[in-house]
Formats: sequence, structure tokens, C-alpha cells
Amino acid sequence: MDRILYGRNNPELFASGTLSAKTPFLEFDWCFFEHKHHVKTRLVGEFNFDNALAAVAIGKYFGINAEFISAALEEYAPKNNRSQFERTERNDLIIDAYNANPTSMKAALEFFVKIPSELPKAVILGEMKELGDISGEEHRNLLKFLSEQSFDKVYLVGEAFDKMSPDYPTFTTVDELINELTVNPLTDHYILLKGSHSVHLEKAIESL
Repeated sequence: MDRILYGRNNPELFASGTLSAKTPFLEFDWCFFEHKHHVKTRLVGEFNFDNALAAVAIGKYFGINAEFISAALEEYAPKNNRSQFERTERNDLIIDAYNANPTSMKAALEFFVKIPSELPKAVILGEMKELGDISGEEHRNLLKFLSEQSFDKVYLVGEAFDKMSPDYPTFTTVDELINELTVNPLTDHYILLKGSHSVHLEKAIESL
């Protein structure tokens, strides 16, 4: 069976694309023969680029029209608390509360840092579950990364953070966080919510 290769910035591959914008939403260009297609997705984060290229490659392999491939990628709207953007009456939110591990957490934070915004930035992070013996080390690495950034506010949720007594507001459960946000509302911020699904950070959206 022939291998089908896809990737970035390599026209020799079966499917290749190039990032084309530094907005919250993933935008990229890809070529079919000599024709370039520009795609603006509703997915937040350039870390979704490889997944989008995989979809392009699969569509091409099965003979789907290039315009249909691009249209399908643009029309897809995530609704599972994963790579979503939401504007509330008080804040702009990036919601990625479906899953979290050290790699995805760092990728989300690095991307969030690069997003241009006039609003001060805040992060609400849930602990990373199922890391076993490396849990302590990885959460310490995350705290070190946070200390090197200039976020206006940081909120941490979960026992893994609580055990470390970090220099940020820390809550054992998301319900405790919601109580804090009720008493001291967060307003006019650009906010990233990222954490493992079992932390249920999505419950805090109504308080933001």
C-alpha cells in the first residue's frame, strides 16, 4: 500500500499547507495542482493545523472536490469544549476543557501568549489527570512556565496544584472557583480555559 504523506510547507507531499494568519482562529493555505485554497476555520489554535491537513489529505485521497474540502473545514464548528471561542457579555474566552496533558497544555499557553489583544489576559487551568508518577514534576514545570509569562491573572483548579501551594489563587474544585468568580467577577479579559475533562472547567463559563 502506498503511503499518503501530508505536512507543512512542502509542495512535494500529497497534501501540504502553510499557516497564513496569527488570529485566534486557524487560517491556512493549501494547493491542489496549481490552485491555492485559503481556509479560515472556526477552530482556535495553530496546534490544530496538522489535524486540518490530515483532513485535506483524506479528502483528496477519496477524490473529494477541493472546494468541498475547504468549505467543510470552514463550516465545522466545535461544540465539545475543545478549541472553541466564545464572547460573553464580559469577556472573550478560549475554551479547551476537553483534555489536557503536558504537551497540549504548553501548546495552548504558547499560542495564547502570541494572540494579539488589547485586553489583559487571564488563564484558568485545571490539573492534568492520569500522569502517574510524573504528575508532580509536570505540574511544577507548568508552574515554572506560568511564572515566566505576564498574564494579568492566573487561576488554578485541582488537587495537584493545591498540594504545591503555588503563588496563584488555587481551588480544589471548579465549584470553589465559581464561588470566587461570583464574589470577585472577572471582567474585560481575554481568558483561556484549559484542563482535563474531569475537572469540568466548562461549568465556570456561565460565571465569566
